[in-house]
Amino acid sequence: MLAIAGCRIDAGQAIAPSGEGAVDASQDTSPVGTVDPVPDAGSGQPAPSDAGPAPVDASVDSGATRCTSLATCLPPSGCTASEYAGHVYFFCTEAMAWDVARARCVEADTDLAILEDSAENMFVASALGASSWIGLNDRDTEGDYRWVDPATSATAGSSISFSNWGVAKPDNCAGGFFGQQDCVRILSDGTWDDSDCAGGCTEGTFAFVCEST
Repeated sequence: MLAIAGCRIDAGQAIAPSGEGAVDASQDTSPVGTVDPVPDAGSGQPAPSDAGPAPVDASVDSGATRCTSLATCLPPSGCTASEYAGHVYFFCTEAMAWDVARARCVEADTDLAILEDSAENMFVASALGASSWIGLNDRDTEGDYRWVDPATSATAGSSISFSNWGVAKPDNCAGGFFGQQDCVRILSDGTWDDSDCAGGCTEGTFAFVCEST
């Protein structure tokens, strides 16, 4: 043991001040009253730490990101994305039934497009690759066309304040031989046409447009 200016140094021990509270070297060196050494790194004992909680693993998924801009939106496969008036639009060319198209939009944190004025209608029409489903329908009440409700997933949300029907539309397939036409698509000239939601009335299925909420 080496004494330096009122301090003692034991092999493998930290320096402790002499005086009150110091361990007298002349005392018995049994475990009673001795200071526990810092655990050796290879001892298997955890070392004390005041570093606080461990950092959150950045690789853990903290939940889906809301689709609010082109930077945060991931379009469905086969769709292109564009932005207008604070909303993101997906233009999807794969033809499918209205319900399937809507499900694809919802999976991407969007819904079928809700066109509220002529400017928005022109923007969507100018970007179309083919006539496409939008969110307008009269599935709940025949003749009462309403937009989908993204907040509740209902088919009957807000009523229309703007419309751009084609000539003699809606016509319910001129009598509805193949069933009623309850879903609406927009054509490349911006006009709307009522069509069979499941692709009946000899029209087949259609592309679709999604819009962020």
